Amino acid sequence: MNVHAKFCFASLLVALVAGCGGGGADSTSDADGQAAGAATDAAQSKSAAGQTDIAPDPGSDTAVFTEAPIQVPPGDDEAYTAAASPSTVTASASTQSPGSAAEDFESGFTSLPAGWSINWWGTRPNYTVGPETRSGYTHAGAGALRLQVGTVASNSGLNLVYSRGISKAGSYDAQAYLRTDNANGANVEVQLRRNAAPYDVVARKQLVLGTSWQKVHLSAAYPFPDAGSLRVVSLTANANVYIDDVAISPMASAEAVANAVVLPAAGGSSVEVTPVKTTTMDEAYTTYAPGWTYNYWGPQKPTFSASRETEPGHVYAGAASQKFQITNKNGGEVQLVSRYAFTKGKTYRAVVYLRSDVATPVQVTMRRDTQPYDNFAAKSVTVDTNWQKVEIEGTYLATSDGSMRIALKNASGTLWVDEAVIAEVKRNDFAPYNASAAIPDTLFGMHVNKLGTHDKWPGMSTRILRLWNTGTTWRDLEPTQDGWNWTTGGGMRMDMYVNYVARNAPGAQILYTLGQTPLWASSTPDVNGQYGMGSSGVPRNMDDWRDYVRTLARRYVGKIRYWEIWNEPDYVPHYNGTPAQMVEMTRIAREELLAADPANKIVSPGLTKGQGMQFLDYFFAAGGGNYVDMVGYHWYYWIDPEMVGPMVDNLRVLMTTYGLQAKPIWMTEGAFYCDTTQTDCSTATPTLEQSRSTNARAMFTMAVKGVANFNFHVWEASDAFRQLVQADFITQTEAGKAYAEARSWAFGARVVDSFRAGSGVYVVRLTRGGVDSFVLWSTVDGETVAIPGAWNVNTVRSITQTESPLPSTRQLRLGLEPVLLKP
Repeated sequence: MNVHAKFCFASLLVALVAGCGGGGADSTSDADGQAAGAATDAAQSKSAAGQTDIAPDPGSDTAVFTEAPIQVPPGDDEAYTAAASPSTVTASASTQSPGSAAEDFESGFTSLPAGWSINWWGTRPNYTVGPETRSGYTHAGAGALRLQVGTVASNSGLNLVYSRGISKAGSYDAQAYLRTDNANGANVEVQLRRNAAPYDVVARKQLVLGTSWQKVHLSAAYPFPDAGSLRVVSLTANANVYIDDVAISPMASAEAVANAVVLPAAGGSSVEVTPVKTTTMDEAYTTYAPGWTYNYWGPQKPTFSASRETEPGHVYAGAASQKFQITNKNGGEVQLVSRYAFTKGKTYRAVVYLRSDVATPVQVTMRRDTQPYDNFAAKSVTVDTNWQKVEIEGTYLATSDGSMRIALKNASGTLWVDEAVIAEVKRNDFAPYNASAAIPDTLFGMHVNKLGTHDKWPGMSTRILRLWNTGTTWRDLEPTQDGWNWTTGGGMRMDMYVNYVARNAPGAQILYTLGQTPLWASSTPDVNGQYGMGSSGVPRNMDDWRDYVRTLARRYVGKIRYWEIWNEPDYVPHYNGTPAQMVEMTRIAREELLAADPANKIVSPGLTKGQGMQFLDYFFAAGGGNYVDMVGYHWYYWIDPEMVGPMVDNLRVLMTTYGLQAKPIWMTEGAFYCDTTQTDCSTATPTLEQSRSTNARAMFTMAVKGVANFNFHVWEASDAFRQLVQADFITQTEAGKAYAEARSWAFGARVVDSFRAGSGVYVVRLTRGGVDSFVLWSTVDGETVAIPGAWNVNTVRSITQTESPLPSTRQLRLGLEPVLLKP
């Protein structure tokens, strides 16, 4: 999955149109028998001058890739055969013999060998095409083909077309080798496409070429009675693309199934626990047990010591325990640490026995040991003179080493540690959280932040709107004490949003995020928060906070049902108070909200995946879980959105620690974003497949994991990763169309089974009205799967809203874009 594609979005649109339209064509075959000369001499340069215009063919799917349908003259994509001389045309569908086709570019030709053509439409691009014979520029043998395409105008396109091998309905396998000599790489798309309207693309793959040969492999069911073709689309202007050793062949049923991942009819739920690091503390040592050490930080070194303890009563099992004593933290922190090379994506359980000589608050964690030093499991306990077992569990999401850690919360204290085990936990980690419950409507949420510059509703089955960054915070509504104004400013916007939801989606809900203290009410008015001076501070007088919550609760009885206590309080620019103070604010808010309307529901503060787990642990330890109905969190996902699943698992483990596992998890904010820890975001651009698939895969992962709410942030975003709608706030982007389609698959359904298979295949079984359907995708591009006979399905629907019969082989080649199998 490439995210370093450096072509602009406009160029990407052009390339996509190229995969859909037919168009003008140039004579492409040369059968004069003369040997090809050097590439610079033999390549035939094409421009608008002196070329015969052939009417381009319209494609109904062109509208899918542009803001409005492309208006082109009627025609037929096979018109280019009529322009070629009779001795060199590619055989038409009626005369072409079924079977394999191959091209090694070894025969002499001037521009293109027989069976190859250039198909363009719109404004004819400049291009050169011809044989390549230079050493190093052929994959095998003495010849290859070179293609260079200049800048392609909007609503125009150009394809290099191979029209042999796909003559009728069947399953086909195609491969080709490509490279470039462009030092910055070259972007291309390879397609298997129908030649006749509506020009269906049955398989496509985008890749970034380097100076080494790359093999591209496509296979797909081709359900149409007329001919198709393999097409190469150059997406980088003026870059040389070299093509060699192209082959297309029909797939035999037995061969296809034999090479496929055979999917089970259903998933499993068994659990296997395997210890990977065990320390009994009985080993011979003076200060720290083998595999254990310390980690400190702060303004000066803390005063602490460690030793092997054998005194009776201070050993849980065996001959000894680890004693750890802190005399003074000196304003810093020191922790007892057991390092381990955790593996990304695996689930781990840590168990340790602790005691102290007095009641001592302790936190046990597992975390990443590089920035941002985030915990993936945590538990806070109070340890006394009785040995206490502490168990934590979580899934590791990083690629660097991590550690298990034990921290005393007080500035001094003594702790004894024994029988520490880190174990790997294996289970069907993609099993449905609750197979008996329907996917709630609140999963289909959205942020709309530019209301007023437009009045458009996002559609996409949106059933809840979160109000954040909408000009409706506390400081917007009450800029001076008791200075409420409902006719201008924040008050006007608040009413505008409430009416907007009621008008466009009757029955849809609103989630309002409380917080952002006005300057006059802040306990830290001199601190510049994210939203202005004093905004991150705890209210100086909790009665002011109570009045704010009461005013809104009474005004919007029956209109706002869900209330989030604060936005990302683990991020200091948003909140500089303590978790205990946040608990008190939550308690007060709950009193006022339920007094106004007992049907109101309270969502815990929405926390980030950075330091959110630690803040939430402290929040729960201080009793915050008693005052919330849902637990809120924020997850932004990269090109591996399936990792949202382990994040949810880790959160639920923490909730279970405090007996809160029955409370719904609300992902109140998130979206597809560029992860600066994974790539250079100044140049990264998602591929088409990533744009269309990532939000859908994240949503299905959330549905599987029982997440009850997700609010995409934001509908009007304009960056390449998040953009769902064009600047007119009407026309959906490709990502928006795909996300809307995926939501339609899930809306009103129930996840009854789900699992992973092969190297990266995900399966989600949905049921609606007694009818089952299956959503499949693979994080390994080109993974072929065999569909179980027990599944009553015969139709494949793509995320681009095209449908085709399930091949008779009952095998499919999957990629990032989910497909829906249905009866």
